[in-house]
Amino acid sequence: MTAVVLTGCNQPSLPTTTSLLTAAQQHFNDAKTFHFVMTADHLGPKPAGDPGLSSLTAADGDVQRPNRLSSNGTVDFGGITVSTKLVIIDQQAWYQNPLTGSWDEDDSFASFVTLFDPTKGLGVALTSLRNPSLPSDGSANGTPCWKISGDVDTAALSALLGAGATYTKAPHATIC
Repeated sequence: MTAVVLTGCNQPSLPTTTSLLTAAQQHFNDAKTFHFVMTADHLGPKPAGDPGLSSLTAADGDVQRPNRLSSNGTVDFGGITVSTKLVIIDQQAWYQNPLTGSWDEDDSFASFVTLFDPTKGLGVALTSLRNPSLPSDGSANGTPCWKISGDVDTAALSALLGAGATYTKAPHATIC
């Protein structure tokens, strides 16, 4: 007599890229306050009237929706990298002048809070990724997460950086 025993491992299946990006967008859009850490390379050409978002290389800070932001940032001005701080409340913005250390008002920076706007900010860009990768194990600030890479939709990016922004190639992004 021959007996065959089949057993299987019920490993959980990977979530789909679409389901992860949709859930991330929903969580991002529902958050009222949060901390962010961002790095950026080559955000594209500087649109007319842009006070420097396209020169941003790194930022971290706190957001209180709908209209408050406090952050530390690093900006590249033609090969010179400077660190500064930015505070936005409603349509008013102040940055710490890296040369003098004083706080200067420059309301053109107030548009930076648009990055976190639920209707046209980073949440929208999440579900607009082109050619997204399959999810893989990742880590953000020591916290495990699903990592997905893809090309940022240029229409979504123009909504973030301004209508004057033009791109010859969609920038590549990794989200975790």
